[in-house]
Amino acid sequence: MFDNFEKIVQGKYDNIQIDYNLHTHNYLCGHATGTVSDYVKEAEKNGLKLIGISDHFAPKTLENTSPYINKNTLDGYLSQFDEIEHGDGIVVKKALESEYFANDAHVYESILHKLDYLVLGQHYYFYDNRLKFVFFLEPESEEEVFSYYDQLLAGIRSGYFKVL
Repeated sequence: MFDNFEKIVQGKYDNIQIDYNLHTHNYLCGHATGTVSDYVKEAEKNGLKLIGISDHFAPKTLENTSPYINKNTLDGYLSQFDEIEHGDGIVVKKALESEYFANDAHVYESILHKLDYLVLGQHYYFYDNRLKFVFFLEPESEEEVFSYYDQLLAGIRSGYFKVL
């Protein structure tokens, strides 16, 4: 992918083959459609060698504020992986995308053995003791921007996440 970086930046997408996708969602997140099987079939049809399905996961901090998969609905998500059929030409990885909150370390530790990896997607962060959503980010100060950065960095350093 990095070999093609300059072409992509210039908008020259012809003859670029992407071999993998580690960040995908399905219908459970509410902003995608299709099942795990649907994504695997499409990936295989398009020549991908590896696909990681990484739907959104709400750790304990977000459990009551998010429609995402949580500890109670995780098994339903993971059971989709048992139902997929695919050829030998593609590897399928089980993953979740989640925010990092230090107080939820026990949650990450309790689910990691069921997954191939976690994606860090820090959509929510705390500032001034308030939970904020990054897509509506209108920082009140430079301090707030650094607060978000520090939480993202803590997630990277936690060792729970393999993809940012």
